[in-house]
Amino acid sequence: MTSATERIQLAAVGLACLDFLALAKQAPVGSTAPMRRLLIQGGGLTGTAAVAMARLGASVRLLTRVGDDDVGRQVIEGLRLEGVNPLGSRLVAGAATPCSVVMVDPDAGDRTIYYFPGAGLDRDKSAPDVSFVRSSKALVVDAFWPEAALAAAAAAREAGVPVVADFAPGADVEELAGLVDVFIVPESWAIAHGQAAAGPDSAVATSFERTLRLLHSYGAKIAVVTAGGRGCWYSSDSQSGHCPAFDVEVVDTTGAGDVFHGAFAYALARGWAAGRCVEFAAAVAALKCRQLGGRTGIPSFGEAIDFLRAYGDLDWHA
Repeated sequence: MTSATERIQLAAVGLACLDFLALAKQAPVGSTAPMRRLLIQGGGLTGTAAVAMARLGASVRLLTRVGDDDVGRQVIEGLRLEGVNPLGSRLVAGAATPCSVVMVDPDAGDRTIYYFPGAGLDRDKSAPDVSFVRSSKALVVDAFWPEAALAAAAAAREAGVPVVADFAPGADVEELAGLVDVFIVPESWAIAHGQAAAGPDSAVATSFERTLRLLHSYGAKIAVVTAGGRGCWYSSDSQSGHCPAFDVEVVDTTGAGDVFHGAFAYALARGWAAGRCVEFAAAVAALKCRQLGGRTGIPSFGEAIDFLRAYGDLDWHA
């Protein structure tokens, strides 16, 4: 169990990009529409998870790869400003950095993402140094840089470091999926795999139980399905249940899932049980949604705990 004052060492391997976020109503094709706000900031699955872990107070090392261009340098500098250490990350000569254009509905907070995956990033064939993973308390990986993610997850498994996955399991990542300890997937993945059904809450809960069993079949010790306003369902060897969604004023849901992964990894590193990790991650992700941008509204640990003491189902006063 990690004390409240101890600085937790965490690791992340995967995507960091740049987001161009526009708060605007959807315009008809061929027309124009005003934007209420434009925000440019770092994004990406694991990049945002790493920032969440740093905001919560952890010491975070992130391994990613970007192009040796203005966007790539902005991504790396943004991570440093957030207190994330990108040491060992690759700036690939001649490559183009991933980026996203995110259209956010100002009324509902829902977003549409137009994503550029980058180009030429696989030109660098040298093996990444993932030795830093062994001294970490938890590792978050996605499938953006498969070779690095696989090497990091294998090193984590050998060192007894839990691996939290921000990707959906499947045949294309079978080897990596076998090294994951915590799978957290969205409702959309469950629906796509025929593991979820629309209908009353009882029917949804039953279908999500099938999804959790499927996730465990890959070898995961903890499985979580997130379902937006319905909350999330989870199971582990010792616990299972449903965590309701927190009621906040939603401005933008961009990055909520990435923040959930980062907060869960942070909570797991503190030695908390699955149910406490889930409620903590749900609260941190909900608080993020109150501001535009995937990173803007990520709270500190103290802010998250204060929120949970007021609105959580578990006892957070210890």
